Amino acid sequence: TKLPIAIAAMREVDRGAWSRDQVLTLEASDRTTVSSALGQAPAGTRFTLDQVLSALLRGSDNTAYQLLLRTLPAGSLEAMVEAVGLEALFDADGRISAREYARLLRTLYTSSYLRETSSQHVLELMNASGFPFFLRGAVPDSVPFPHKWGSYPDDDTSLDAGIVYVPNRPYM
Repeated sequence: TKLPIAIAAMREVDRGAWSRDQVLTLEASDRTTVSSALGQAPAGTRFTLDQVLSALLRGSDNTAYQLLLRTLPAGSLEAMVEAVGLEALFDADGRISAREYARLLRTLYTSSYLRETSSQHVLELMNASGFPFFLRGAVPDSVPFPHKWGSYPDDDTSLDAGIVYVPNRPYM
């Protein structure tokens, strides 16, 4: 669920309500130690939106997720889901299907919701993920692969989805 949050945040940048230099202040309620570099920072620490997005997309940082979820204007995530036609994005358990995730990636690839520069920024952050496992391990380093990975230790599942930029024939 981190990619939809990132897209909703970048939409705030596109609307002019936020900037990538926007300062977000960490609150104690945002902090988590699970999959979180930002969670090591004390409450009151200030981060730019770019720093939070980088932690969210490159490191799958749960504190970054909580911080953005709390900070996003009310209804912005729902507005993105509706505008993109992703009403079935989340199932009853709050999980995203592969089909809907592919639609979300297509939205970035075609810049159909965000401005091209904003879509490109999100994809660049995803491409810079330092996570070398799952699908990234099967894609040569020379091939751009903006992807979002995650894991759910509670039920021992993992995910990885992205766009493989093979020359002249990218695919998801």
